[in-house]
Amino acid sequence: MTVQQVSIAAPGSNPDDPQQRELIVEQLPSGSKRLSLMLRDEHYGYNKVPVGVSDTLPANEQAASWPTYLVPVTFLRQLPDLPEEVASLAPLREGWLYIYVNGYLWREIQVGAQGEQFRDVQLTYTKGQNERRATGLPEPTVILPLRIDGTACDVRIAYSDEQWSWTRINQLGGMNPDDPRQRHGEAKVSELDAAFCEAQRNAWLNCVDLSHAEDNFVSTPEDATVRLINPEQLNESSRHYNTRFDKGNASVILPDWLGDARYYAESSRELADMLNSTVAALSDYHSDQSAEMDLNTLADARLAMLLNQQLFAGVDAQLASPNLDDDTREVLEERVELRELVSIEDIEKALEKDGCFSMIEDALAYRISTEEHLAKPEVHAAIADYLIQPTSKICSLYDLVGSMIEGFNAPVALAYKDLYLNTEDYQRHCDQDIGIDLVKRLKGVHETQEPHPLCSYLFPEYDEENPLKVDERDIQDDELRIDPAKLKALFDDVDEEGNDRNDAQIARYMSHSINAFAERISDTAFEQVEKIQQVEQDQGEIGNERLKEVKKRDSLTERKQAEQRHLNDLSRKQARLNYEKEKYLARIFHQTA
Repeated sequence: MTVQQVSIAAPGSNPDDPQQRELIVEQLPSGSKRLSLMLRDEHYGYNKVPVGVSDTLPANEQAASWPTYLVPVTFLRQLPDLPEEVASLAPLREGWLYIYVNGYLWREIQVGAQGEQFRDVQLTYTKGQNERRATGLPEPTVILPLRIDGTACDVRIAYSDEQWSWTRINQLGGMNPDDPRQRHGEAKVSELDAAFCEAQRNAWLNCVDLSHAEDNFVSTPEDATVRLINPEQLNESSRHYNTRFDKGNASVILPDWLGDARYYAESSRELADMLNSTVAALSDYHSDQSAEMDLNTLADARLAMLLNQQLFAGVDAQLASPNLDDDTREVLEERVELRELVSIEDIEKALEKDGCFSMIEDALAYRISTEEHLAKPEVHAAIADYLIQPTSKICSLYDLVGSMIEGFNAPVALAYKDLYLNTEDYQRHCDQDIGIDLVKRLKGVHETQEPHPLCSYLFPEYDEENPLKVDERDIQDDELRIDPAKLKALFDDVDEEGNDRNDAQIARYMSHSINAFAERISDTAFEQVEKIQQVEQDQGEIGNERLKEVKKRDSLTERKQAEQRHLNDLSRKQARLNYEKEKYLARIFHQTA
């Protein structure tokens, strides 16, 4: 038996390859021996994972080849959408690994936080159960078989967010009927057609080629699924990951379809949050973000916002009003002419236009990537892991999809709306935002587009004539939808009296999951935007009316002033006449005297 760098190997170096170890057992009777990995288990003491049969050899003899060859590996995933020069590998997220060898389930492993620890499920005693606790002690690596009984192994592995039901495991072949672990308790064998199971494995599992292990992966291609990794190839946020790369262990790079979708959605959300923080800092002196900014910068920003409202976006919004009279338009156009007196470049700089536009456009691109990724069959296959759950975990599908589209029911550009100098830029960003379209497609209520493929997964079918009618038919174990009958069966399992704490928690979890999802797919946010836009239009019209009133008041004032000037002129003329009259009378009186 050959083992690569495994701590359980006893001393006895192989002089031909220092990377290999020989396991020498003294006083062992000759003959064929059944081999097992003895993994430590906190509940059962140990977990025996079969690795075939091997013949013993005298200690002084060297086998021509080793019939059993085991390879320790770590696991990583490829982060999507990063430039080639950026390190983009990261540990697996918390979840489950399913390792099938030669068409049968060999190991089920729970992946711990940051992908640093792997805990086995004791299949000897939990096979056939839908919920199986991982009781193995944490290990930093996972041992995979290159050869068993002298034959190369067909190793296929899947990563899943959720633990598979035993129905799913059987669909991919179940456990080998000859597996020694079948001898304990009732044997659990898949009764499905072998061809069907093979097709399922081809669709769901990733082939893992360990053939380069015999030269310690030195000749492995750079893009191979299994290859040697150095810490510099890890994403910066994962450099702390304890991969034991310095020990020469190879890593298996597995796709994480749901993780990629989460990555796109979270990236969009993070950019939207950054945009909100930036706008808050520019517009509110009392915000936490403003406290960290230079006062001159804040003053410039507030002045730029004021000029924007008085000369740019605010004026453009009023000019776009259909009820604008000629006099008001003339006043507003005079303000447009005043734009030539200010530096648009300086205003845009003060309003952080370049940085904010970059955040908006990147966030919109990530939303598009999220939508495109959610349409992939591989994502639907991963989501099916939730739909086949026979317990309340099925409702975690709402948590999953809800977390991906959180915030999509509001436009990214809304936060920056009052800072746009050109209202056409705001409209362009809103037109490019697919957020509300995706939400409506997921609900199946889009006015012009087809329902999203996930719509049928998320919403139970119902009788339009009697929406409250519950389907009483038998539920198929592999039915990929949240069916009314399935939900009814789940709730029937919950104690109506609520005396059982666990049942009450399950009911609460299910209702909270659905309510949270309902909030995230609400159109309220976009309805509020439409209301705001209507209010702004109304305000524009009100502003026009106010301009008219101001102009009328100005006109009245001018008339009053003109009248007053006329009166003053008349008064001066009257005074002059009086003066001339008095002079004339005085001269007549003098001549008479």
